[in-house]
Amino acid sequence: MDLKGTCQIVKMNSFSEEDQSYLHLLYFPLMHSDAVLVYQVLLSLANKKEKYDQSFLIGLTFFSEVQFERARKVLENYNLLMTYYQPSTKHWVYQLYPPLNAHDFLTHDTFSRLFLKEMGSKHFDKMKLLFQEENVETKNMINVSSSLDLSRLDSWDEDNEDLYQRMVPKAKDGLKKYPFDFNEFFDGMERTLPQRIRSTENMTRIAELATIYGVTEKKMRTFVSRSLEDNKSTINFEKLRDLVMRSRNEFKESDGYSMAPIKYFSMKQRNVPVSKSDKTIIESLCTEYGFSFEVVNVLIDYVLAQTGQKFPKAFVEKVASTWVRLGVDSLEKAIEQTRGNTSLDNTYTYSRKVKTIDFSESFVEKEGEIEMDRDELLAQALAAQASLKED
Repeated sequence: MDLKGTCQIVKMNSFSEEDQSYLHLLYFPLMHSDAVLVYQVLLSLANKKEKYDQSFLIGLTFFSEVQFERARKVLENYNLLMTYYQPSTKHWVYQLYPPLNAHDFLTHDTFSRLFLKEMGSKHFDKMKLLFQEENVETKNMINVSSSLDLSRLDSWDEDNEDLYQRMVPKAKDGLKKYPFDFNEFFDGMERTLPQRIRSTENMTRIAELATIYGVTEKKMRTFVSRSLEDNKSTINFEKLRDLVMRSRNEFKESDGYSMAPIKYFSMKQRNVPVSKSDKTIIESLCTEYGFSFEVVNVLIDYVLAQTGQKFPKAFVEKVASTWVRLGVDSLEKAIEQTRGNTSLDNTYTYSRKVKTIDFSESFVEKEGEIEMDRDELLAQALAAQASLKED
């Protein structure tokens, strides 16, 4: 087949940090280096929303067309790549898929047998042990890892920074949506927080955490300082998030729905600290579902009212998913969704059909049949209500 023309590369499904381990330790012995290199090149170019010349793509691998096509077919054989071709326009589409995780690979009907035949039983057992899920304790050990030598940036000055700001790709201006004062945050942080790690991505995450959890700029300075690692070259955001979640947070605003959702939830329970599980659910409403604080806080009110002041994850996600589908993106739309449906008793009433579901009794079938808990019934009722509204 003629390999000339243009191509697009698309990542299918989500990729994780562990995928590289699976690729090199499990797939590599079966596919060898050519296929792995082509996969890495495709992965580097994926989802750029850009068409490439096939010659450019193949040139990045330093392979001939024959080598490239052979490697491509190997990737297809292991379900890491699907290739589509339009002869009339000579356009290719490469769809990349993540590797199977270790458990799925080592139990795959075909891949596991090929791996055993190629590597032998001892190596097979080593891989099973290597990928066993267990926490390795390093608390009482000394970190002797080498850090990147940043002395080359010692002479970095304002001219270098000006040039860098002109050359670096313009990032999306996502910081404006967070009411976080970076001037106050950076005050006194010249040496603590080097310019090289003040990327838009890092600052956005800091502002996001501070705003969701109601952490002041001053307190956030302390938390970020305690989360710096590798000679102040990286921010450990898992540690930062843990510090933020465990803190007793202050908040300046007191005007209801516009306050930080974690603070709002705490206020709903008489300022008792919010549990870690509830904090995680609320954070996901802001980050994964993309709701504004006003919408999240109305949703909190709605769920607490419907569940007798409980906050079940399954029900929260059902409500959130429905509101996303209904385009609830403002305070007004959120309040509209709750009108007529926020009674504090255990009865859920549809407004357009005479139908009532009573949750005062348990719905448990006899042995051998399905048990439906109250949260699941609530979720079903909400889904039915959403369906009625969409009619």
